[in-house]
Amino acid sequence: MSEAKNIRKILTGLEQQGARVKPTRDGWQILCPSGDIVTMHGTESDHRAMRNTRSRIKRAGLQWPLDK
Repeated sequence: MSEAKNIRKILTGLEQQGARVKPTRDGWQILCPSGDIVTMHGTESDHRAMRNTRSRIKRAGLQWPLDK
């Protein structure tokens, strides 16, 4: 599966859990129901970036959509 399809699945899954997703110039801002804000960049330069984003999402009280 391509990276774009994964990102689309992730963002849609987070919205289904009550998060609001706002596009920004460099990626997306995820406004979690708990009040936390997580930023996800469109082009991650670090090989651990997606894992770090996943951890921040889980700490904010949401499930990672691709774990289902």
